[in-house]
Amino acid sequence: MKHKPQITTMVKNMFGGISKKFLLIFLTLLINLSSQAGENKRWIVFVSYSQDSQIDLIANKFDHFRLNREKETIGLEVDSDEMKWLQDNYFSVEIDSAKSERLQQSLIINQNAQVDIHEGSGIPGFSCYRTVEETFATAESLVANYPGLASWGDFGDSWEKTQNAQSGYNLNVLKITNNANTFDKPALFVTSGIHAREYTNSELATRFAEWLLSSYGEDADATWLVDYNEVHLMLHANPDGRKKAETGLSWRKNTNNNHCPNTNSRGIDLNRNFNFEWGCCGGSSTSACEQTYRGPIATSEPESEAIQLYMDALYTDYREDDLASVAPDTTEGIYLDIHSYGELILSSWGFSTAIPPNGSGILSLARKFAYFNNYAPQLGSTGIVDGSTKDYAYGRFGVPGYTIELGTSFFEDCNYFEDSIVNQNIETLVYAAKAARRPYTISKGPDISEIQPITSPALIGQSFIINAQADDQRYVNGSGLAEPSQNILQAQYSIDAPPWHSGAVTHNMSASDSMFNSPQEQIQASVDTTGLSTGKHSVFIRAQDADGNWGAVSALFFDIIDPLTAPIIHGTITDINSGSPVAFADIKINSYQLQADANGEYLFQIPAGTYDIVVSKEGYLVAEELNINLVDSQSYQSDFSLTPLVEVYSDDGENGNAGWTVQGGWILSDELASSPTHAWNDSVSANYPNSADYSLTSPVIDLSQASDATLIFNHRYDFESSYDYGYLEISTDNGMSWTELDSFNGNANNQWTTVEYSLENIMLSTQTQIRFRIDTDTSVTRDGWYIDDIIIQKSYLISEDLIFDNGFE
Repeated sequence: MKHKPQITTMVKNMFGGISKKFLLIFLTLLINLSSQAGENKRWIVFVSYSQDSQIDLIANKFDHFRLNREKETIGLEVDSDEMKWLQDNYFSVEIDSAKSERLQQSLIINQNAQVDIHEGSGIPGFSCYRTVEETFATAESLVANYPGLASWGDFGDSWEKTQNAQSGYNLNVLKITNNANTFDKPALFVTSGIHAREYTNSELATRFAEWLLSSYGEDADATWLVDYNEVHLMLHANPDGRKKAETGLSWRKNTNNNHCPNTNSRGIDLNRNFNFEWGCCGGSSTSACEQTYRGPIATSEPESEAIQLYMDALYTDYREDDLASVAPDTTEGIYLDIHSYGELILSSWGFSTAIPPNGSGILSLARKFAYFNNYAPQLGSTGIVDGSTKDYAYGRFGVPGYTIELGTSFFEDCNYFEDSIVNQNIETLVYAAKAARRPYTISKGPDISEIQPITSPALIGQSFIINAQADDQRYVNGSGLAEPSQNILQAQYSIDAPPWHSGAVTHNMSASDSMFNSPQEQIQASVDTTGLSTGKHSVFIRAQDADGNWGAVSALFFDIIDPLTAPIIHGTITDINSGSPVAFADIKINSYQLQADANGEYLFQIPAGTYDIVVSKEGYLVAEELNINLVDSQSYQSDFSLTPLVEVYSDDGENGNAGWTVQGGWILSDELASSPTHAWNDSVSANYPNSADYSLTSPVIDLSQASDATLIFNHRYDFESSYDYGYLEISTDNGMSWTELDSFNGNANNQWTTVEYSLENIMLSTQTQIRFRIDTDTSVTRDGWYIDDIIIQKSYLISEDLIFDNGFE
């Protein structure tokens, strides 16, 4: 997040004590509001509050917001009318100028592209998000590529298709499971795109599908989830509305033209139209033009009806439809409705502030989800919501239902989506699939993490060691009492079937310190392969806490080979310039890891298959050979000549300031260093200040002959999450302009880490500079950024011309 100018819309005494810059921005805002009210203009803003009644007022107006009680701010994405509403209600508003500018630029690109849209390039201005047609094409491609694992079914019609069969869309569900396994399986059902303008959620669900299927057979967790579970994804639950939103309109509802007809406010809010406590409690509107209009009757809309019918067929009914019956611990299934924005995990009840009968288990699972995406988990919603999807899932069936609010805006910036949403929330979805078998108890049990990879195949009858960590503390608590954690009681593993499955044989694991006596334990076991066939196998690991709760299973693959027939791969690693051996180079062959010996030689026996070899050694360029096909009894030689690296620039901070330009609080100090005693720090012995824009700029470096240069440095950082950032930037014109290489937010677990950046795609020059910059907002500070051991290196290859010049021709 870049620097945000403060803008207030208080109309009382509005000019008193306001700087000229402040007043200019404020007047510009008012001009925009009056002259561009009809334009598609939107802002990312932070609204200050001082009492809960103001939160309630915001909640009644805006269905989505980001509440930060520490900062006493509310984050919103608003249009001109909504900005005027904030002004009329005397709220103090701060515009995030950088995000707002990026949003507006993307919307302008979107508008300009409407006359010439090319399929396959994503939504104009937001290329990371596939259109409805592109999403459906991806689903159909997945089914074609994985016919035994995926199916694409039609389970209803959108509103426009019910009016005209030649328009609108089918309401399709992508089902992912191993069809060869016909036993009963728990189901994770995910809907996305119910609110059309929320760009992130359908793309996330699509990428989750891609990950599950592309990782099948390669990633052990993805494989067992597909083998033993069902994942159902309605990628677009409101495709008619989404097509409107793809043009840049802030379209929320479906497109039912019978309500508020012939306007951009027409339609029904599908997430207020479900037949559980519909219209009961003031959590929806009876006004057809309002964004939360619930419709004339429950399930009036074909989209909500299709989702309800799908749930009816998918889930077992575990509880009565009253508000007091408890679903049993044996309940199977999880329902997730993916939305944006707010970085929240919301749960039942939406229509009431009362704790639901399974409140403890519902909250535990929300807190477990939050461990992966660091969102705020809670019981209930941010305001009253009746007739919602999640309440239908829990109220009708006892299956825990959640609304996950992704990110920070409806039209989320692609960089933020890629960096801060995708991977974190795929991890959340993976955990949801793992917990679907027993959501109310698995969520209370310990996770298995830090499984050490098996570095080589096992020979027939040979034993090998597995090591992992059992952890009963992987929660984000949110508000309220902290999630209880217990000591680990036991851990176990099974081979080729999860522990609960018919025919599975479990084996006990031991604590690495010989005693289970803490909530976090290192665990290990010796796995005997006697009786197992050659080929790929799975080991499933889980742990139980002192309350008797078994946590989620994690798995890994291992191979067993016959030494008489398994192929052998071997070779020698040498220096390309000298020809001398490179000792102890690291070699990775797919997931296997080994080292060359002191003579640069290696020999490795592996199963038949296709392999990539990657060789690395400090001080050399990485080398690789790809797509090596090996068959039984084959001996394959793969030699590597490594190109050495030389330092073009280096600074470890031990000889004082070597020409760096400091702006703000940056200083070279011995407060904390990676090696040996000094490092750059933005705020010595203190937190960085509010409203800081501090930069540390390198001297000019000549990289004109370093086209393959790599930047390396060590750092650690602690920034206020989602608000304060550190930026790594590069200039090739003596600081006239800067390009962002990366940004950092949150903290790096208070550890030094080494990062590398290839500069080969940048037109380097004689006037190259590197800049480290922090940018902070107006409240809440943290320790900041430490930088050490800065190196720029390039490859060094002795040319033939040089050899000839020295008399070898």
